[in-house]
Amino acid sequence: MDDDIKSVESTSDHSPASYNAGVVGWVYRGISMVGMLMALGGVAVEIYQSGEVRRGLWPVHELGPALMAGEPSAYTTLGIMVLLAGPMLALISMFFSGIRRRSWAAVVLSGLVFLIIVLAIPIRTWIEGGL
Repeated sequence: MDDDIKSVESTSDHSPASYNAGVVGWVYRGISMVGMLMALGGVAVEIYQSGEVRRGLWPVHELGPALMAGEPSAYTTLGIMVLLAGPMLALISMFFSGIRRRSWAAVVLSGLVFLIIVLAIPIRTWIEGGL
């Protein structure tokens, strides 16, 4: 009977933080893999249909109609967006788990990286004079 008690106690050795890290890692890898497959599939269909790949990504406001029209390059753009969603979700999770565990270094680091990624496109557009 002592062996049964020890086996039950040994399963509780994992802290909630390690469990959360495992779940975040699994979600991150899953989302990234789906995005990569969507992007590569869109490129493959695009090459098969027209023999060339569209330069650039679709603007967000044109993505819905392009997807409805069956544009393969729109699937590539959507795949890249899904691929980027994985790291963004991991940063958001790191931010909130840092607050919960009072790890201020993790909060500051994840917040700054998230801010840099979010502001990269408007700043690039502003620098190029596109505003």
